[in-house]
Amino acid sequence: MIRTDQDKITQYLNGIDQVRPILDSRYEECDSQGHKEPDVENNNCGYCFRHLRYETPRADRLRDETEGQFNASIIVEKARGEVANQKAIDKLSGLNRLIS
Repeated sequence: MIRTDQDKITQYLNGIDQVRPILDSRYEECDSQGHKEPDVENNNCGYCFRHLRYETPRADRLRDETEGQFNASIIVEKARGEVANQKAIDKLSGLNRLIS
């Protein structure tokens, strides 16, 4: 990696450090007062950049395909993992949008 790439990475990481408190504050505002800029059609909030409603299509498909024969705790765990992944993507996306 050449020096300019390292500088760009450092600049980006510094930007994340600067906007993280802003995004965290927006999360708190939307959590306590409801989403400030909900876009129901696209299932996201333009203020905190999170989904309004998290869906679990993979876990739902597993539940439907196994017709209840699969252990329910496994399906619940898959759903939790799916939501956790979506929340992580929302967080990274929000940080990126605030940096831009």
